[in-house]
Parts: sequence; C-alpha cells; structure tokens
Amino acid sequence: MVLLSHRGRTVLSRSYGMGDQEKGIRNHEGTAFSLSSACKPLHVAAILQLAQQGKLRLSDTVGAHLNGFATDIADQANIHHLLSGTSGLDSPDEDVQRVFQSRDEVHEYYEQRARQAKLVGVPGIPTTTHAEAEVTISALIVEAVAGRRTGTTSRRTSSSAAA
Repeated sequence: MVLLSHRGRTVLSRSYGMGDQEKGIRNHEGTAFSLSSACKPLHVAAILQLAQQGKLRLSDTVGAHLNGFATDIADQANIHHLLSGTSGLDSPDEDVQRVFQSRDEVHEYYEQRARQAKLVGVPGIPTTTHAEAEVTISALIVEAVAGRRTGTTSRRTSSSAAA
C-alpha cells in the first residue's frame, strides 16, 4: 500500500499484492491491517504527552481509566507496567491470522482479546514474555483519556475528556 498526501489531500493511493493469499483476497485501499506491537512506540508517545498535559499519571492503574477488566488487572497493573512490559499479563494463546474488514472490527477483536488476558505474574517484575494485551490496553487508555473514541472501555465521556 502506498499513500501520498499533500495538505490533507490524497495525491496518490495504490495497493499491491494480496491481503490474504490463501483466500485470494487482493490488497486494496480499504484493507484493514492489524499492526499491534508495531504501534507500541506511538502509544508510548501518546501516553507521555497525556502525562505531560496532566491528564494521567504513569502510576495510574488500568482501572483508573477503563471499565470491565478483571479486578486484579484493574487494581494492580498500572500504565508504567504496560509500557515497560512488566504488567504480569498473559494474553490468550492464539495465532492471529485473519483478514479484517474494518478498523472497528480490528478494534473490537483486540479489545476482546485484551479483556481475556490473565494476570499471571506480579506487576512490576520483569518477565520474558510479550503480552499483546499490554499494547492493546495502553491504546485503550489513550482513547479513553484523549476522548477520541467512545464505547464501553471509557470511564469518561468524549465531552469531558476532549483533548
């Protein structure tokens, strides 16, 4: 996929290759890709900007910004743990290989997987495993605090959390 824009207008947009070779689905401008961990540096930057603006603290727990997570995760894992890979979380064991039809579908899929995560270690203690849930939960916190998306994950409304 190649996208070139100038002053907010798309100048060139081309797609190449297959979105799913097994199913014969060609790549196109609307193909939704799951970038998952590749976006972690962007989440870190966004969270640090929100912390600098005083909208959150790295010591805030998951439960300070999100509803619906298991009590142990909500109360023990904090933002610093998520960003440093020391949350103690273990994501569901599943190899994700699917073609998503929309951004909303990607969002819902990974949010559901994050909510299935288990606290298997002590937050703050380094582990050797990478928890996909850490990436997803940090993104959900950015959404909740910045007010960019409304839904069941946010304790705040978009009007009270607008950036």
